[in-house]
Amino acid sequence: MQTGKRYLLTVDPRATIKDSRNQGYNFVATTEYASMDDLNYYDTDCEAHKKLKSTVKSLVEGPPLNLMLEV
Repeated sequence: MQTGKRYLLTVDPRATIKDSRNQGYNFVATTEYASMDDLNYYDTDCEAHKKLKSTVKSLVEGPPLNLMLEV
């Protein structure tokens, strides 16, 4: 937690269906943050996320695809 409040509100991981439009991606995770500042904290400063990225890096071919959506 960044300031004692939750900054990562939801995580929804799931496998994709077999379809050519997936461009080779077979797993997706949708995450929701309380604010853009919280997303930036998670992406650059969160120790748990740093550990996750270092663990998964060797398991992933090519860079992950990140899409930012504002709701």
